[in-house]
Amino acid sequence: MADSLHTLLQDKNWAEPAELKAIKDYIKTKFDADVTVGLQNKDIVIIASGGSLAGTLRLYIEDIRQAAHTTKKIIIRIG
Repeated sequence: MADSLHTLLQDKNWAEPAELKAIKDYIKTKFDADVTVGLQNKDIVIIASGGSLAGTLRLYIEDIRQAAHTTKKIIIRIG
């Protein structure tokens, strides 16, 4: 009847979505930089470590979208 919290969490798929991994891999390969990527509502949010990286990523936003095979809006933040 009532499952325990442990049982519910044990069955959850904790794998990172493929499009987020593709974005991280693209940025790591192309710019040799680590970023944080997450989903927020229906958008993909990329958090860059500095303003110069964020500015450069904005220039490549269409390439990033194609690498991830997504049509979602991509937001780039500095953090």
